[in-house]
This record gives sequence, structure tokens and C-alpha cells, in this order.
Amino acid sequence: LDKRSCTTSNGQDGILLSVNGPCVDHSFGSTSCLPHDLMVDPDCKGGSGDIISEYCNYSWCYVDGPSCMGESSERVFRSPYFPAESGVNLFWSYSTCGSSSTDWLNNLQNIDEVDLMKGVSMAAITPAYNILPYVYKRDANGDIPSVPGSEYYNNSVPNEGVYINYVRSL
Repeated sequence: LDKRSCTTSNGQDGILLSVNGPCVDHSFGSTSCLPHDLMVDPDCKGGSGDIISEYCNYSWCYVDGPSCMGESSERVFRSPYFPAESGVNLFWSYSTCGSSSTDWLNNLQNIDEVDLMKGVSMAAITPAYNILPYVYKRDANGDIPSVPGSEYYNNSVPNEGVYINYVRSL
């Protein structure tokens, strides 16, 4: 997260939401229910005459995921800006703010149906398990197992290897 430090437009210390994303202060999304997407999501910053998605107008806030779920029938969502590997357990909720995640989820479905690559095909290969020296996990003893064990499904056990080091260096 150190690489994501920035200074907001009003001179406060902040954090970049993504590599090319906006710089927001550290309390972003946590002090009140607001339509935060309307302020920072590029999809919600339509130009003159553009129609923006309904979810842009809905309020949400960051919440304590396990506590917020409680007896709620609506989901809380892990922030894509701070994945589990970052060590930040940050979740957000529309229902806490009296809104619904339905429009946001529908928007995600619509994005999946749009040809974002404009006809360009891309092939990618991802390793299924320990492929030394590219990607691997260690077991509880610190050894690299030859067959998948519980560490493979445990997100608290970090991946290691050449691929991982390369991506971290970007």
C-alpha cells in the first residue's frame, strides 16, 4: 500500500484507488453514506447528455464485513481496490445505507456482455498449482509440496515465485 500513497487535491494524505485511479483521503467511504461512485467511478462521470448507470446514484459505505452480514439477506462486497492479499479487510454495503446492490450487480452483468476488447482476442495461461519456479505455495513446515494440500485453498498462505515477484514489481 505504500506505493499507493498520494496527496489529494485539497492537500491531504491519501491513497490511490487504483494505478490510474483517483487519489482519495483515508476516510473515503467510511464516514457517511454517500453516492461515492458518482464522485470517483469513471463509468459514473458521463459527459454532457450521457446516461449513467442507476447504481451511480445509490449511497454506500465501507463496513465491517462479518458484523454487517449478521442477519442481512443482502451481500457485503470486498473492495476490489484492496484485495485480501493487501492485508486490508475492507468491505462495502449498499443496504447499510438504505440502498440496494441490485443495480450495481446488474451493471456488472451488462459489462460482461459488452465487447470491451472490440473484437480483439487474448489468451492467458495461469498455473493450476505449484509450477516451480514460477508460482508455488509453501506448507505449514515451509516446504513446497508436490501435491495440492489445504494451503492451496488458504488465501492467507501467500503465493511465491517468479510470476508473483514480477507482478509485485509493476
